[in-house]
Amino acid sequence: MVTRMVRDTLQSVAEIRRGLWTLLIVAVVGVAACDNDVYGPGGAFSASDSFRFDVSASGLWGFYLEGTNGDVRVLGAPNTSNVVIQGRRRVNSFARPDAHQRLNDIAVDLYEEDGELIIRTLQPSADRDHEYIVHYEILVPEWFLASVYNVNGLVTVERLAGGVVVVNSNGPLELFDVLGSAIADNINGDIIADISILGDEFIDLRTVNGNIFLDIPFHTSAWLEASLTNGEILVQNLNLRDQEVGNGFVSGRLGSGEGEIDLLTTNGNIRIRGY
Repeated sequence: MVTRMVRDTLQSVAEIRRGLWTLLIVAVVGVAACDNDVYGPGGAFSASDSFRFDVSASGLWGFYLEGTNGDVRVLGAPNTSNVVIQGRRRVNSFARPDAHQRLNDIAVDLYEEDGELIIRTLQPSADRDHEYIVHYEILVPEWFLASVYNVNGLVTVERLAGGVVVVNSNGPLELFDVLGSAIADNINGDIIADISILGDEFIDLRTVNGNIFLDIPFHTSAWLEASLTNGEILVQNLNLRDQEVGNGFVSGRLGSGEGEIDLLTTNGNIRIRGY
């Protein structure tokens, strides 16, 4: 069931190119408290505040996050019946009063759709005088399917067993202690992953400008294909059978070849290592 859902989501990954989201400008109620002003890249002053939402996981099978400008960390927990969404929103501006006022233009929107929790960052587009940033830390049951679409930031997913789909534009992707099928699609940034798959599950990691470092259990059973344009491919501590090696291409069978592992980069190196 999880594998089928992840494969269905892959079709959306192909259709939704990174960085093409158009977010609505939404005015929300004023914030209660803000940090002291500091220097920020959007202007001389920065104002921020924290947010937190607790949602029951009953009736949910996963979540979808759409973020713009900010880091995202997703953490799976074995004994939780809730989803916790917390983080910080910040505005960098040219003036102190403006930075505080512009915080009212950032919202985190939550709603449920067919058993999936939808989380969206709603904020204006950045301009020369303003920069809008929202950082997320999301705690979910470890069996959740996580779908993250983000622009400009580090995305980290840890200890999930329900499937992972991550699409990012600029920033590294990290998948640590992930069990089950995983998709990571990036433009600028490395992909660092530690993933275990069983049966016909799959791993699909792609970036344009960046390295791919994948660690998998030595006993993994999958058909492996790795390809690149500029860089080197290195396979370590794995028994790759029926191996084919070409210019920027390596393929072969691990174990009985039940699953699939596809790795692709344009400018960068690929390293697959068994443990």
